[in-house]
Amino acid sequence: MTRFLPAALAAVLVLSACDSGTDEPEPEPAVPDVLLVTTVPDQTGQSGSSFVQTISLDQETVTNANAFEQTFFVYAHQRGDEVITTQHIAGDEMTRYVRGADGALTETGRLTLPAGGGGANVVWASDARAYVSLLFAGQIIAVNPQTMTEIETLDLTTLGIARNPANPDDTNPEPGVMLVSGGKLYVGLQQFVAPFASANGIDVAVFDAATGAFERVISSDNSAAPGRYGFNQTMFVDENGDLYVYGIASFGFVPGQRPGFLRVRSGETEFAPTNFH
Repeated sequence: MTRFLPAALAAVLVLSACDSGTDEPEPEPAVPDVLLVTTVPDQTGQSGSSFVQTISLDQETVTNANAFEQTFFVYAHQRGDEVITTQHIAGDEMTRYVRGADGALTETGRLTLPAGGGGANVVWASDARAYVSLLFAGQIIAVNPQTMTEIETLDLTTLGIARNPANPDDTNPEPGVMLVSGGKLYVGLQQFVAPFASANGIDVAVFDAATGAFERVISSDNSAAPGRYGFNQTMFVDENGDLYVYGIASFGFVPGQRPGFLRVRSGETEFAPTNFH
């Protein structure tokens, strides 16, 4: 669950406190301020539906009756009152929702992504420029989220990164987790060797967030698989401006790979070899 900005909830508290009557004031209706995405699999566990809605933690019960139904296992990303979902497994649509004053979501647009690209993560560089990573296509698409139209495509396969010893011709680093910070777009690059296993090593591509211009790749051999695709929270910047990326080490499927956090200190441009925890 992802909390929205608490402004709406704060307004409810202020309105309740301003009642000057002697009688117990009528409680104001709760304004939904939590984004909830629920995935309901079928008996196979490989298909089903996802449901996207906002709720209040004050609700006694929650159902999917008024939720937006999506395909199986969508990823959701939020910026302020904007929510964008990507159909990662079943389907190729990217959908934008906006949270209104009543806390409810309204669908405002859709964009069909390249077939089979595996839309994963979304980040915003500005109101009119966002990025969506296509895990299986080796691409990132810049879009205008206001109009849900494509701006340009960043092709990562041209980077020529090859970490798969069993297949040296595999130069398709699968982009997943992304972060926009300090005017830069950071992109965690997977290098799958099996469905849940990645090749040894960490690679993070760096772009100019405003233009999409490629700048460099920062790398480390201390772990594998930079971030959990679909979940941007596995790459973040702390209060000191230090960049952290979590190496998930293939979920334990590859013996010898170590999970942990790698750090790029504020003002530096590379992973420090001793900064692994």
